[in-house]
Amino acid sequence: MKHKKLLSIIITILMIISVFPMQTFAAGASTVSTDAEFATDRVIVKLADNLYSSNMINITDDSFGIACSNVKLLNPSKTDVIQNDEVYSTAEITDTQNNTFVFTLEETGKDAVENALKILNANPAVEIAEPDYYQTCTATPNDPYYSLQYALQNINATTAWDHARGNNNVVVGIIDTGIQGTHPDLFDNLWVNPNPNEYGYINDIHGYNFVEGKGGTPTDGNGHGTHVSGIIGAKGNNEIGITGVNWNVSLAWLGVGIGDSNSISTSAVIEALNYANLHDILITNNSWGSYFYSDTLKDAIKNYRGLFIASAGNKAYDTDSTPHYPSSYDLPNIISVASTDKSDTLSSFSNYGSKSVDIAAPGSGIYSTYLNSGYASLSGTSMASPQVAGVAALLLSEYPDLSTSQLKEAILNGVDKLPQLDGKVATGGRLNAYKALQSVQSSIDVYFQNTSNWSNVKAYYWKNNGATPVVWPGTSMTLVSDNIYKVTVPSYCNKIIFSNNGSRQTANLNIPGNNHLYIPTADTWIDYNPDDIITIYYQNDLNWGTPKAYYWEDEGYFYPVTWPGKTMTHVRANIYKIDVPSRCDKIIFSNNGSSQTDDLTIPGNGKMYRYSKGTWDNYNPLTDETVTLYFTNVNNWTGLRAYLWNETLTTNNTWPGDFMTYVGLNEYSQEIYSITFDAGLYDCVIFNGSGQQTTAVTGINKYTDGKGYYLTGSKIGNDWKMNSYQYR
Repeated sequence: MKHKKLLSIIITILMIISVFPMQTFAAGASTVSTDAEFATDRVIVKLADNLYSSNMINITDDSFGIACSNVKLLNPSKTDVIQNDEVYSTAEITDTQNNTFVFTLEETGKDAVENALKILNANPAVEIAEPDYYQTCTATPNDPYYSLQYALQNINATTAWDHARGNNNVVVGIIDTGIQGTHPDLFDNLWVNPNPNEYGYINDIHGYNFVEGKGGTPTDGNGHGTHVSGIIGAKGNNEIGITGVNWNVSLAWLGVGIGDSNSISTSAVIEALNYANLHDILITNNSWGSYFYSDTLKDAIKNYRGLFIASAGNKAYDTDSTPHYPSSYDLPNIISVASTDKSDTLSSFSNYGSKSVDIAAPGSGIYSTYLNSGYASLSGTSMASPQVAGVAALLLSEYPDLSTSQLKEAILNGVDKLPQLDGKVATGGRLNAYKALQSVQSSIDVYFQNTSNWSNVKAYYWKNNGATPVVWPGTSMTLVSDNIYKVTVPSYCNKIIFSNNGSRQTANLNIPGNNHLYIPTADTWIDYNPDDIITIYYQNDLNWGTPKAYYWEDEGYFYPVTWPGKTMTHVRANIYKIDVPSRCDKIIFSNNGSSQTDDLTIPGNGKMYRYSKGTWDNYNPLTDETVTLYFTNVNNWTGLRAYLWNETLTTNNTWPGDFMTYVGLNEYSQEIYSITFDAGLYDCVIFNGSGQQTTAVTGINKYTDGKGYYLTGSKIGNDWKMNSYQYR
C-alpha cells in the first residue's frame, strides 16, 4: 500500500482518541479464556469508525494509550491511488472496511495482553479488542491407509468428470499452514496473481504468507495445507501421483500457519480473507478451528464475499450444544463439513450437529500430496472440508456466474441422503459432485413481490405432495430490487408457499418455471427477469420541497413503489434523480403527493424531464460542465443569492435564487462569495442581495469556471458595471 502522507494527521487523531474518558467497555469486548492459547505480543483491534483508520498501517507510536511497536492494517481497501509532489488521494472502489488492525505490543506476555485489552475496550473509539487466538488444524494423527482416493468414488466425482474437470480460471484460497509450491503434483495448478505487488504485498505471485509477511514460492512448514491442496486440485491426467477433485484449478497460497506447528493465526486469517476479497478469490477452504469465539474473525467472514468452507472439528462433539468456530458461526456464506469414512458412516472423531453442521464428506484415511514432494494418508474433518471446496470449484468452472448463495445451495441440494447421517448434519447427506452439478443445471429462479411489506420473506417449497426439501417456515429469500425477492429452487420442486416467517402466507402455488414473478395483489404469475436499473432526472422548476417519483409498468398493473412515491436524490442546482427498474415504463413526479406531473412515458436511461418545457432531454452529470463563479461584495449586500436561468430554454430557479457560499477575503479585504452550478443547464446569472441586483452575466460555459465579478461605480438605472476578476 502506497501510504506516504497524512501520517501526522492520523497521529493527531490518535492522540485525541487516546484521551477519551474510559467509562465503559466496548460492545464487542472479549473475555480472555484461561484455557485459550493466543499470541502474547499482540492484540486484534476493530475501530468503531473508519475515520480513524486511514493510513494507520504506518503508525508505530503510543496508540490508544498502550505502547505499540507496530500497528498493521489487516483489511486494506482496493483503491485507485493518485499521487504527485503536491497531491495524495485515494478513490474507494470496494466496500471493504478499513477498520481492523493488529497492535504489536512493546511489552509481551499474557498479563500484557490482558492489560492492553482492558485499556482498549474502555475506549469509545474501539468497537472490539481481543486476543489473537491460535486456531488448531483439525487433522488427526495418521491412520492405516485406505484404498487410494476412495473418496473420489464415494462423492461420485468420476461421473461429474464427464461434464466438468475444472478450470484454471477458478481460484480457491487455501487458508492453511501453506502449500509446498514445488510439489510436482501441485506446481501446475498454483494460482498466478495477474497483478502482484498491489496493496503492500510484495512478490505475491502465487499468494502470500501473512504470518511471515512474504511472498515468493509458496512454502509449508507443517504439511497440512499441502495435503488439503492436493484433495482440491492435485493436477489430473499428468501421469504423476494423484488427482484432485479438479484436474485443473488455481490454488492460491494464503499462508496463516505459525512456523512448522499446526497452529493458525487468527489475525493472519482476517488479513487473508481481506486479501481474497481484494483479488476476487470467491472460494476458500478453512480446515482449522477452535472452541473460542472471536468477534473479529466472525466479522471478517461476514465481510468476505465468497463461499467459506470450514471443517466441523474432530472432538466427536455435538456442535449444536458445543460450538466449534469458525464452522459454527451463523453466517450465510459458511458451509460446515463433517467427516465420513469409506463406508459412508460418520467418522468416529468427527463433530456433528443437526443445525450447526451442513454436510458430510469423506475425511477418514484420505491419501493426498504431502511435504518433500511426497504423499500421505491423513484423517480429519480437515480432509472432508476440501472435498466440498473441490466440488464448489468444479461447479464454478462449469457455471462461472453462480452467486455464493447459489453455489452453496447447489452443493447442499445435491447430497446423497443417508440414514446414518440423519440428525447428524442439516442436509442428512454426504457430498455428491455429480448431483451438485445436476442441481445447478436444473435449478430455477422464482420471484415474489412483497406488496404487504412482510419483514422476513421466506419460501417453503416441496415436491411429490409434501416431501419437503426445506423445513417450515422456509428459507429466506434474497432482495432483488424495491420489493422484489428471489429464491432458487431445484427443478424437481413443483409447489411453493411464500410466507412472512410463518405468521402469514400465500396459498399453495404451482411453480410455473424459471424466471416467473408472483404478484399477490393480482393473484397471478408473470414473466420476469432480474432488473437492469436506469437513471432518470427531473428538473425541479417549481421548487418542490420533496420531489418524489411514482413509477410502474403495464398501465398500473405492477407497482414497485407506494404513492406518493420514492424520494428522489438531489444532484445539483434544481436537478434530482431516481433509479428505476428497466421494466417500468410509466412515471409521475410529485411534491410528496400534494401536486404532480402528468403520467409520463419513461424514455430511457440518462434522460431529464424539464418541467418548464414539458419535454425529455439528454442529461449526463459526468459530462455536463459544472462551473464556479465568484462575486466580490464591494457594496456589502446581505443575504447574497444567485439567480440562474437558461436563455434558450427559459428555464430558471425561483427568484431570488440560491444562497451563495462565503469563500473569504481577497487581497483588498473584500468579501468573496461563490456559486457552483451546471453550465450545461444554465447560461445566465444575476447576483442579488439587500434588494439590489446586478445585470445579467451571460454566455456562461466551461471557460468561465473560476471567474469572479465585482461592482464598480454607482448605480445608473438598472445598469451595474461588471469587470472580470480571477479569484486567487
